[in-house]
Amino acid sequence: MLFDLQNPVPEMLTQERFNSMAQTLSKADWHDLKAHYSYNPDIAMWTLDRVGLDTSDRKEQLGVSVTRAGFDALRFTNPASTFQFFGLAQLPDIIDQALQAKIAVLHPVPEPLSAALVAKDLRERDAWDSASGIHIEDVRTRHGALFGSTDSYIASAGSVLANLRAFVGSGG
Repeated sequence: MLFDLQNPVPEMLTQERFNSMAQTLSKADWHDLKAHYSYNPDIAMWTLDRVGLDTSDRKEQLGVSVTRAGFDALRFTNPASTFQFFGLAQLPDIIDQALQAKIAVLHPVPEPLSAALVAKDLRERDAWDSASGIHIEDVRTRHGALFGSTDSYIASAGSVLANLRAFVGSGG
């Protein structure tokens, strides 16, 4: 979900979606964007050359155009879905704390956030239409107190959102 938020041009498109995008985008945007797609007959989909797009001087503009036209990658995520975002930079400290507490098995899970909340907070993006099913993550731990939590998560939704802001702000 974070990758799609930061990289709005979809990785793969069906022929139907590819044709729809061709008819919707401006001729200039479509000309530049289609140069980064190639058809893969093994999966019957158009696949994106992400490296080529990432090095294009039009990457940002093409992302904006795709989003405005309603073809952005985020549409593959239902806004009601919830995810547990975990910053891997925290892992060494969490492992140290668990070892010191002699915990053999630990689920270091933060409080879940909805896709809509993350998109609104990080990109000021309002909810979007999606035909995708709702994905729910809500794993809990018995060891929340070890990490200063009063519930069954190692971090609150607010602290997770603050960490996501820092991650995205650093270009992560």
